[in-house]
Amino acid sequence: MDAGRLRNKVMIQTPTKTVGDGGQPLIAWSELIRAWADVNTESMKEVMQSERVQSKSMWIVRMRYNQSVNDTMRIIYNDSNQDHRLTESDPRTHKLNIMGITFDKRKRFQFCRCVEEV
Repeated sequence: MDAGRLRNKVMIQTPTKTVGDGGQPLIAWSELIRAWADVNTESMKEVMQSERVQSKSMWIVRMRYNQSVNDTMRIIYNDSNQDHRLTESDPRTHKLNIMGITFDKRKRFQFCRCVEEV
């Protein structure tokens, strides 16, 4: 794979378990790293859940190999070509939960199969 294809800035976030005001467990997300990646939609399907239709998008994120990234994390990606600001409040921002990770033989690149949070 050509490293020149890594033209999208992504943020890898790791979950942290916390406790809310009422004592309920919460998951907070904190930034682990920012990296350049090649982000592509793999497929999209509609799922019937709780009496309503929900869209489910599958994504493939290719980036340089990083040993600290695992399948409990998520990727924040903004599909705007103009800026590389990664804010969760921007409507163009996608939150992609990592479902599985593979890598090439020489461990130069890793491929994260993700599903988008709805």
